[in-house]
Amino acid sequence: MRYLMIAGAMLFAAGAAQAEYKSGFGDVSVNYLDWNHNPAKRANNAYIELEGASNYDWGELYGFVDFEHFNNDSDKYSFFAKGQFRYYLTKDGSKGLAFFMQGKPGVAKGFHEVNIVTGLSYNFYFTDAWFAPFFGALYTNKSVSAAKVEFAGWNGYQLGWSAGKKFNLLGQNWRVTNWNEIDFERKSSYVPRGADRESLNGALSLWWLPSGQSAWSPGIQYRYAWNTLGQPGLTDGYIATVKYNF
Repeated sequence: MRYLMIAGAMLFAAGAAQAEYKSGFGDVSVNYLDWNHNPAKRANNAYIELEGASNYDWGELYGFVDFEHFNNDSDKYSFFAKGQFRYYLTKDGSKGLAFFMQGKPGVAKGFHEVNIVTGLSYNFYFTDAWFAPFFGALYTNKSVSAAKVEFAGWNGYQLGWSAGKKFNLLGQNWRVTNWNEIDFERKSSYVPRGADRESLNGALSLWWLPSGQSAWSPGIQYRYAWNTLGQPGLTDGYIATVKYNF
């Protein structure tokens, strides 16, 4: 795993040295997650998210950081982040094959977990729409305390994607987006008790993009998971979000 990380860093350094910035975005949002299934096991969660992305001639960077449960006592605070890296492997890489890496660290009291996917992705762009699937090997490191590593090693494979579509309705601009991750062949020693070795994790979102120069964009998200987030079966809920775009 260490050598894969070094290889990714070398690719990033080589690209950054000759980088031509093309586009990007950034936003900060306030979110409230209301869990539906299994509510007794998952407290409702207010969180702040900082998100951003940038596109270069060599590839793409995307990431976000969540500060979670700040509406609860401080011992329940947690942090979650996701970072994605695409290095184009074709001449017109923005519409083609890319080397892909994704890292997802999560930290809470007495717990931390890091999941890293290494593989390939492909970008498809259409009129006012996009679809970016990826597939790779999954590495997991999970600890329940500083002195006890619960799981560390290769943990199957992950197929995922991000997708979106812009449209106009009632004279207003809207965007529907979806991110999705499907894990295959996870290790039996890792999966939650009673869960299958396959899992599903994602969200389907609708965003209102107010006309004019408004930097604000409210939205509603349906958050879903199956055989993951530490428990078997379905976990789902709704997220009310207000973003400030900069």
